[in-house]
Amino acid sequence: MPEPWVGAENDYRGVVKRSPAARPTMTVVMPVRDRADLLRRTLAGLATQIDAAFDVVVVDDHSTEAIDEVAAEFPGLATRVVRNEGESGAGQARNLGARHAQGDVLWFLDSDCIPFPSTAARHLAWHARASNMVVSGGRRDIDESGLDAHDLISGAVTLAAHSRLEPPLEQRDWRRQFGRRTRGLILGDQGFRSAVSANLSMPRQMFESVGGFSGAVDTTFATWGGEDTELGWRLWNAGAFIVPEPHAPVAHQVATDQDPESRTRRRRATLTIMADVVPHRFYRKRPAALWTVPKLTWIVAVDSAAQTEQWIDRIGADAYPDVEVRFVGFVDYFGALADRSDRIHVHSDPEAAVLAARGEFLLLVDGRMQIDGNLASKMARKLTADPRLSVVRCAYRFTDDVYRTLADLRAVDEACRADGLPLLAAMKKRELMKDGPLLQRDFGAAWRSALDRAKVELLINDHASSTAVAPLPSHLPGVGDLVALSPREATRLAVRLARRNAAVAPDHTDEPRDDRTAIDYIGFSGKGNLGDEAVLLAAEALMPWARFARDLDDADVLMVGGGTLINGRNYYLTRVLRRDAPHLERVLLGTGVRNPEYWGVTENMDEWFSFIQHSLYAGVRGPHSVEHLRTLGYEGPIDVFGDTALSLPRPGATMVPGRVLLSPLHAGGNLHGGADEPVLREMAAQAQRLSDRGHEVWFLSAFAADDAWIIEIMREAGLPAAPFVAGHRDPSDALEAIASSSLVIGERLHAVVLAAAFGVPFVAIEYRPKTADFAASISAESWLIKSDAIGGLSELVDFVLGDDGTALGRVNDQVEKFRLHQAQVVAALRAKVEAGEA
Repeated sequence: MPEPWVGAENDYRGVVKRSPAARPTMTVVMPVRDRADLLRRTLAGLATQIDAAFDVVVVDDHSTEAIDEVAAEFPGLATRVVRNEGESGAGQARNLGARHAQGDVLWFLDSDCIPFPSTAARHLAWHARASNMVVSGGRRDIDESGLDAHDLISGAVTLAAHSRLEPPLEQRDWRRQFGRRTRGLILGDQGFRSAVSANLSMPRQMFESVGGFSGAVDTTFATWGGEDTELGWRLWNAGAFIVPEPHAPVAHQVATDQDPESRTRRRRATLTIMADVVPHRFYRKRPAALWTVPKLTWIVAVDSAAQTEQWIDRIGADAYPDVEVRFVGFVDYFGALADRSDRIHVHSDPEAAVLAARGEFLLLVDGRMQIDGNLASKMARKLTADPRLSVVRCAYRFTDDVYRTLADLRAVDEACRADGLPLLAAMKKRELMKDGPLLQRDFGAAWRSALDRAKVELLINDHASSTAVAPLPSHLPGVGDLVALSPREATRLAVRLARRNAAVAPDHTDEPRDDRTAIDYIGFSGKGNLGDEAVLLAAEALMPWARFARDLDDADVLMVGGGTLINGRNYYLTRVLRRDAPHLERVLLGTGVRNPEYWGVTENMDEWFSFIQHSLYAGVRGPHSVEHLRTLGYEGPIDVFGDTALSLPRPGATMVPGRVLLSPLHAGGNLHGGADEPVLREMAAQAQRLSDRGHEVWFLSAFAADDAWIIEIMREAGLPAAPFVAGHRDPSDALEAIASSSLVIGERLHAVVLAAAFGVPFVAIEYRPKTADFAASISAESWLIKSDAIGGLSELVDFVLGDDGTALGRVNDQVEKFRLHQAQVVAALRAKVEAGEA
């Protein structure tokens, strides 16, 4: 088998870039109780597999029908039928089948799930690249009535044609929402819930290492339901990556399936069992001392009996009760400890302690340290509250020296312990177990590897202290209080203190709580740019049922808004990745995509593709943005939403005949043609020409940096006293000015977008490709001129001024279509979010 994969959270995507090792062998394990007709069609589906070699173990779980005779109908399959003579149950039957397996990989398949021809090969492709993949294939219900098993084998009918489905099959159960919110299980700590044994594969060695279904308590799941999720939890905690593979689908036969209400009742009956054996917060809502599997494992390095006793008393008095304790180092005391409690253990090294730990979280501590009574609880709560957090650390205090940076903590740890253990840290066990082979060789190397990839939170206001730790090396800084903080960390501390003070301050306001859907908005809002403010204003007008803000801690939706944000040199992508979370829905609303031919490829597009693919809705500004996404490699669904600002309500200003509004900009040479000066000179010439012809010429600045350039244009045009609107200061002034004009000549994109929204003719100067994207979206290409062809501006201005209404009518029709489409999209979004379907 190949080397295991190691990545942040459950990010398995890099595995596909590995060269496959020799393809592992596979055994299909399939329990069955009666329902011979369903089994016959499932075996027929296995007989049609392409590019995959495997054997099949059918476990007859107390059937009254002749299962072995059905299996004999398919001599082309290497099938064995074994009889479960023990206690009945899906988990027990699968364990029996696994004991008879010969393959490197186990593929658990339900007897009523027909695989598509490429399903087995898709499973094997993952296992050929990494030894710790658990692959959860797709499933979709079909009505199997009239589907003949032997017609499937002969090719007289295909599964896709019969079911009118083509792979990949979109999930229709709870995994559809779950997969979308977790970005295909990449984010967060609940991926184990997708380990559904109807179509699930994993390395046999990993299956055996965690004890198979139900672990050490074989009767826990004596009937149907929950046993696969519990196995998924142990595999997850052992470092497995759970991969949702929609291209490895099965068709679930439902016409003669069990009563769905009966399945639901049995599923509910397992919830108490799940809370007892799966400590994850999804099942266990609160810590308690009596759960079978503990939430937190203390791993304490001790060097004496007295120190051991002190820590037994210390942990026993702790406010966090859901624990077990594993001491490292003082093995001579083992016998006495074993008699005290079945939750106290001793190991000779930290590697063994971690491998044996049963908790979801580990609290690693040097026995010489002293910690406050609530610090362990606080660390555990932090790990519980943030599904993307893997490690929690706190400051160290030694006499007058305080260490408050992650780099300093690492240096202190390495100086004080030779075995690699930190003096104090809390972490999710899974993060260490991803490096299983490395962990068994070198705990310190595995710990450092985890720190390098994991999300770490540093509690700089909490301390672990000691007077017993050996003197620190002289190269480490001896510092007090905030001296050791970098400016960035000092700022973080100030923000945290302010938030904490705000949280405890009495609230004297009588304002009602705003219970609208909370949207964490990604865009350039708040920076004094008219276009971005207009986009946000339009979104708020379209969605009055939502409240928008930046960096919302209680957000329900993460929205990437208007502006040309994708392929944007990581500026917006960094914010997206920082704010993304598995409890959020994602929305892409009218976002532009930078043209890779003009800009190049400037960021990791795979991250954008993952965000778009797992969005509740994804719509870009124009058709060129769709083309750019395709050029960049995105193959998934995408809609043209249009520029969101098109939905802004028209102000009450009356159009003034003859008023022309110019909105130039200075691009710093980054435009078609490579120079701003020709465009600015031509804009000045147009202003002078139109003024001489009796037009009332106004100027609009959409961004503060444009002010000086616009004033220079006004002087050059001989119009220094012309009306000047600073739209970046007050967007409402800009909207009124645009709505009152009879023509807008805009280099700034949103000057022309807003003109279109208000039914005002415009001339758009395409200084960068995004302007053409917008113009194409509303059929206004004839009103567009590139900045490197600016010499034709006079002719285009006259052409637009001379329009008999035909072109304007065409543009207005397109704008109205977008306004209707945008209203329909956000209405559907609201329905999904508020109904919980999202």
